[in-house]
Amino acid sequence: MWFGCEGTGCTVNPFPAVATPAESAIQSISSHISARSSGLSFRFIGASPKTEERLAWQFFFLLKSLSPINGYHVEALLGGGSYGMVVKVIKAGRYYAMKVCSQQYLRQIRQPPCAAADLCRREAEVLKCIRHPEIPGYVDFFQYEGLFCLVEEYMPGDTLAMAISSDYRYQEEEVREIILKLLLILEFLHTPTAGKPAVIHRDLRLSNLIMIDGRLVLIDFGLAYRIQNCSDMELLVQCQMARTDVDDSLSYVENRNGFSLQSDLFGAGVVAVDLFTNSAIGDEGTSWEQKIPVSRPFILYIRKLLGVEGVFASCSEAMKYLRSI
Repeated sequence: MWFGCEGTGCTVNPFPAVATPAESAIQSISSHISARSSGLSFRFIGASPKTEERLAWQFFFLLKSLSPINGYHVEALLGGGSYGMVVKVIKAGRYYAMKVCSQQYLRQIRQPPCAAADLCRREAEVLKCIRHPEIPGYVDFFQYEGLFCLVEEYMPGDTLAMAISSDYRYQEEEVREIILKLLLILEFLHTPTAGKPAVIHRDLRLSNLIMIDGRLVLIDFGLAYRIQNCSDMELLVQCQMARTDVDDSLSYVENRNGFSLQSDLFGAGVVAVDLFTNSAIGDEGTSWEQKIPVSRPFILYIRKLLGVEGVFASCSEAMKYLRSI
């Protein structure tokens, strides 16, 4: 959500056998992605693409007029998502990413009735318990003249979505390496410790993955769920934040934005398919397996991530399988 635009995913067609819920979801992998020529990512629930961008810039200039906000000087618009805008700010010579939301802003983007304070505060609580080099660290959370602001470490790299929009063609070995790095991050999130509950990201997409000098960084925990945290689930369900695009099929949303570990594994499968966007060949009637230049073992691996042919019980199992093929 902080940088880049989504690339256009490969069209996915029905499999010859009776479709399972996961297979039905796979058919809409491409539909949840929309290209943006501006280089910014906006994915609101109720607004049209043009309206999204107009609201984003209006809100950005409002923030600019209020700058500095609690000492943070607003410098650039980074993107927008389910319930807030993200801007690049600077304080004491250091850059940060600041997510900002307000009740008025939620009404403008036609977000279902939610409390802006609750949404922003919940994400801050999730980030507070996470300490990982490939996840932006929590810095600050405060209210300023009706605005709720979450400040995090700024990650200066490019998203995978930006690479796709620049026509970069990922090779199979590169995609394997990216998925392995992603699974390592997810394994950390899914493993509870004394100071951290198990966390499910629930929003894996190319625009939420940044590459910095070979490091893969996972951003945007606005939809994250702390396992067995009833207040998390209640708020996320109430706000219907899982439905981020009107073109998404219900089965797709249920698989990727569910409240189990498998939702992140499904998301990793979506990322794998989307990374081959610029290498896709064939016409609209061709299945995604035939469109992308990938070995059969890796095709079967992706299908298992997506839950088409069995499921992985954990990220550890998925990594072990990937290393074996």
